Amino acid sequence: MMDDLHTPLLEALNRKLAIPETDCEESFPSPEKMTVTTADTLPEVSASQETAEDPETLEEEPLDRKDKTEVVGIPPPPEPIVMEVPATAPESGPSDESPYTIDKSQLGTVPVAATSCEGGCPSGSICVGNQASGQLITDEECTPCGSGQTWWPCDVKGLCWCWIEGTNRIAPAPESGVKIEVEDPHYTVCDDILTRDKFNVIAPNARDPYSYTGLCDAILSYNSHHSEKAFGMGNAFQRTAELAAFLGNTLHESDEFKAGREYLMCADHKVVGGEVYCKPCDSGSFDWGTFTCGVSLISGAADFNEYCQPSSVPPEACNCGNGKGQTGELDGYVPASDLFFGRGAIQ
Repeated sequence: MMDDLHTPLLEALNRKLAIPETDCEESFPSPEKMTVTTADTLPEVSASQETAEDPETLEEEPLDRKDKTEVVGIPPPPEPIVMEVPATAPESGPSDESPYTIDKSQLGTVPVAATSCEGGCPSGSICVGNQASGQLITDEECTPCGSGQTWWPCDVKGLCWCWIEGTNRIAPAPESGVKIEVEDPHYTVCDDILTRDKFNVIAPNARDPYSYTGLCDAILSYNSHHSEKAFGMGNAFQRTAELAAFLGNTLHESDEFKAGREYLMCADHKVVGGEVYCKPCDSGSFDWGTFTCGVSLISGAADFNEYCQPSSVPPEACNCGNGKGQTGELDGYVPASDLFFGRGAIQ
């Protein structure tokens, strides 16, 4: 019984969808008006009729509606989608051009003999405090760690380290736990992953102080002073992932390597005697079309510490700086070196 109802029901619904004016009552009458066909009353069907009405071979023309097209029967195959291949970025320089202005042969020795003083420091090095650890520490407090002391500060990772005397004193970077897999001691991602062409694609409008060679020099210089290498730890995938995370953040913070300083604080600036003076501004007075400030946040020789809390002093925090406004032709301006604000990629 259900099989006898199933087919006419679907046909009626399909016609109703395809032709809104179709009357379902006529196409599919109520059960009491229906005549159920049984096997005993089925008419004989010739072979030619059976072939012509075979659902697998039946194709009907699409029925056009106002809002969409309903296809009854077998729909036509979809049109192939043609994808446009983006043009390759043009070459910006010789392929053998060095990404560095630094001579690798002149690089010195990594100043870190050991990242911890536990068990004593190697010969030629002494145990000193890590001022970059985020916790106030002195060399005198770390000295006993090189002689076997096991309590504070010796038991806190990163507070004390073994510095090779006579080298630039640059504290070790936090350890990632990933090993170096590249044999070249002065390798950087600019040697293979980050090419000049790729840089030009991700930052096509980069301007001073951002440049490809500047970034590569910075990575090379950092790695020459650290045993934990920037974008140099682990396999190629790990190095690429770290580089991608770095670029994603720095490109965002610097307006794709165009903003060396925060726009509102220093987009409107002057250079006098080699020194940069900023005209701090609020969003209401700043013209984003010309990158100029109508009304400065500072007047005369008043102090300006928009991003600094004067009550916080060393050793808990850095001094706020002078932050004094200028007079004359520099009225409304303040020396950039005296301001605390977002500085592009490093903020």
